[in-house]
Amino acid sequence: MQSLPEDIVIRSVLAGDSGAIAEIYNHYVAKTVITFEEEPVSVPEMARRIEEAGSASMPWLVAERDGKVVGYAYATPWRARSAYRFSVDVTVYLDPGCPRLGIGSRLYEALLAELRTRGVHAALGVIALPTRPAWRSTRSSASQRSPTSGKWG
Repeated sequence: MQSLPEDIVIRSVLAGDSGAIAEIYNHYVAKTVITFEEEPVSVPEMARRIEEAGSASMPWLVAERDGKVVGYAYATPWRARSAYRFSVDVTVYLDPGCPRLGIGSRLYEALLAELRTRGVHAALGVIALPTRPAWRSTRSSASQRSPTSGKWG
């Protein structure tokens, strides 16, 4: 992996980012199975999802390079029951033109740091295999990788 370019900025999502985020996401909808969706997501639908995460007080971060969104990470509540309020589902997607630059790892690190400040103690992610780049990013950021371990509530 190359070192992370110095011109990458990790920041909170802005309302105007939904188009770039939908473009990144829809690449994975069209070319892979990792989204578990079968139809592209419209820009208004992506804006709604971003707003929904914000309404649930969940972080949504973007990686920006030269003014362009090249990746994003967000958390959503893992389950609705009160006992799960300290557990979240985490997701990272990258512009397919920016592989192996360390952006995914940086997004995970920033997202997990933000979640710790909010008292979250379990961040869970789903990876559709085989997806080596996603596995590498997750492996470098996660402390436990067992589907049956840890405190989830």
